[in-house]
Amino acid sequence: MAGVLGGLEVRRLVCARVTGEKIVTAIKQAMVRFKCVSPMKSFFFGVKLFFGLASRQAEVGSYSLVSQAVRMTRNPCFWLHRMSKRDLIVRRLGQIEYGRALTCQKETEQAVQTGKQPDTLLLLEHPSTLTIGRRGDGSGILLSEETLKARGVEIFETNRGGKVTYHGPGQIVGYPIIDLSPDREDVHRYVRDLEQVLIQTMADFDTEAFRIKGLTGVHTAQGKVAAIGVHIARWVTTHGFALNVNTDLSFFDLIIACEGEPVTSMNRLLGRQVDMPPVEERIITHFCDVFEMDWDEGETW
Repeated sequence: MAGVLGGLEVRRLVCARVTGEKIVTAIKQAMVRFKCVSPMKSFFFGVKLFFGLASRQAEVGSYSLVSQAVRMTRNPCFWLHRMSKRDLIVRRLGQIEYGRALTCQKETEQAVQTGKQPDTLLLLEHPSTLTIGRRGDGSGILLSEETLKARGVEIFETNRGGKVTYHGPGQIVGYPIIDLSPDREDVHRYVRDLEQVLIQTMADFDTEAFRIKGLTGVHTAQGKVAAIGVHIARWVTTHGFALNVNTDLSFFDLIIACEGEPVTSMNRLLGRQVDMPPVEERIITHFCDVFEMDWDEGETW
């Protein structure tokens, strides 16, 4: 049984990772030729096909798939778990100071990396805060630190991607702390998936949102409504997204945003104050759909 499951996983990994059109066509043709309809035939076909393709490193890319396949055959319970939806804990933290949220993220990251805690989505708001990502520096902030402190605005340097952004009341911040291994080890796919969650959420509120090629985040005809900046270590994610719901957009005048694009909010787009809990619910629903998870409510921190 373990061998059969391992073979099926090998086939799935190969199909997912090999992008060359000729190889994909060859896989389909070979499956028909060898009549791989039974689990056992699929197993032997998967092993034979995988090692045949893995020897062509230039076209396949990574021998790490071999070790993954071996682990799958040795641990059927792990594979059976991956066949089902993964568990997600959602923790709603309310408004929380940025430094405290960083500590919460770090603790959660360690728990997820060691398997002590399931994948987790933190949903929260921050008081007025400017954060500088790995590609940014202080030149993106237009006022002095002393002036900002007098206005109650804190500044933090972080290890997320991106440049400078603003967090504040009326903005839903989501920090997914999830393990992308073994089947989602693709940074670009992860970011596109986060964008998809937010695009679908906006559609639930009768607002068309979309991606712009070459830019990260979610955009509308009136400007960028959600920013995304992530960090990934050992394929466990931290940081995440910020969706402007009822955000005071004047605070964005304090910075040069990541790509200098205009920003907007759901409030401005819809012409009314937006109740935030229903937006959170739609985010959770679409997050679970996109990432194939089942969720449960977690404790506050």
